[in-house]
Amino acid sequence: MDSKDINSGKEQAFHDPLFAKLRRFQMRNWTEQLYREYENICFQYRADLKKPSIAIVEGCRYWGRWEPIIRRLSLNRDLIVNYPWDTVVEVLKHEMAHQWVHEALDSPHSGHGPEFHQACDRFAVASWARSATGDIQQAISRNPEKLSPEDAAVLKRVEKLLALGRSDNEHEACLAMKEVQRLNQRYQWERLKNRAETSYDYITICHKLKVVPQHQTLIASILSSFFSVDIVFNSLYDAKDQISYKSLELMGSTKHLQIADYVYHYLWHQLPLLWQAHKANAGRKSNRKSFYIGLLTGFHEQLEEQSKAATSKDLSEAQALITRNRQELDQFVADRHPRVHRRSYQCQLRDNDAFQDGKKQGRLMKLRPGIRQHEGALKRLKPGHT
Repeated sequence: MDSKDINSGKEQAFHDPLFAKLRRFQMRNWTEQLYREYENICFQYRADLKKPSIAIVEGCRYWGRWEPIIRRLSLNRDLIVNYPWDTVVEVLKHEMAHQWVHEALDSPHSGHGPEFHQACDRFAVASWARSATGDIQQAISRNPEKLSPEDAAVLKRVEKLLALGRSDNEHEACLAMKEVQRLNQRYQWERLKNRAETSYDYITICHKLKVVPQHQTLIASILSSFFSVDIVFNSLYDAKDQISYKSLELMGSTKHLQIADYVYHYLWHQLPLLWQAHKANAGRKSNRKSFYIGLLTGFHEQLEEQSKAATSKDLSEAQALITRNRQELDQFVADRHPRVHRRSYQCQLRDNDAFQDGKKQGRLMKLRPGIRQHEGALKRLKPGHT
């Protein structure tokens, strides 16, 4: 039975033996996963903590709690049922920070003072999860109200440029994409020159796949090369399915994250559409994976040419500042994933003709606008319709 049915049948579970049994099985699986997450966090952040008892509780008004007297770490069942697992992990890390203050620092303080924030730094707890209540809705939506007026103005300009990218005039579309690259470089330069503080965040993407497809690694390469973000592939538990899937985490500044998130989903949804059109017109048997690799290779080359064209003389002197900005992002990634291992991926071609066809289309592929405004606040980017 689907666990969603178990969740919605909470009242029935108390009267139906089958529901009650399935619900206990579900709770046991979740608890075992939380123990695995606890051990992994200790390993990742080199934290020598004695494992406490972990409990999932119901009917409480808090998301998580550390109880030092009985050494119990508890999480709200509603948190697990209603929110993504990466959000659950951040709440778990919040409570582990409390445990660290009590046991590693041997401090009597139980609030959210300097020692607690020191512990949060150690476990790289997300900014939204460091407060007493934890703004979980912010974690879900990556609330764009966090954008400064300057960031919002840049995004609005990018939207107009992407609109030009729809033009059938190839010269006009090419100039628009070059301007996006130039604008992105100048934006970084001005913020760094003025010593404007940059805040970093992350977005987790999971398609419920057990294997990372080759084209996903190529999309990740495009984002990290041209859109000022870094990416780490990971595994993410799904509480509903009670299994782990492959996921990727985008990390960068708030503005860059929103643009990269849009580009990622645009490319992810565009590939099968272009494949269907290619397959209908190919007149022969063709290989989908090779076509995808060709598309993304061509698109990568297109962006590379545009990036070089966008680098003007007055921006070349800003490379030292941009390098510093990259170092700050690298530090943010290292803090969140201190034991990450970089690996190179080699794509295997099975159909060179499909690859070459895809590459030609990739060099002409245009991003569509997907930034939306509503009630004065920029919303999360979604792929535009073609």
